Amino acid sequence: MDTIKLQRMSQEEFDFYIHNKVPRYAESIAENTKIGEQQALETAEQKLKSLLPKGNNTPGHLLFNVIQDNKFIGYIWIKISDETKQAKYILKSNLEAKGMVH
Repeated sequence: MDTIKLQRMSQEEFDFYIHNKVPRYAESIAENTKIGEQQALETAEQKLKSLLPKGNNTPGHLLFNVIQDNKFIGYIWIKISDETKQAKYILKSNLEAKGMVH
């Protein structure tokens, strides 16, 4: 079986992630709220900045690259809540496209 590991994002990787996340997030916002593209972009940028005010060093948020056999296959964003003692995550990988995740 292939080895999968998590590797903390570097600042450069985080910047790349956010740069690409904003338009994808804006598209989702626009589709679900029926607001214009420009307003959706502004909303996405504001929400991400409020979720991650200290960027990659925001307390309670852990951002990792998912690596399989020394190849990047996706990322995972984990938010840990001190109040509820729960963790939530967002996982995005190219495994979905290959039909390997159900």
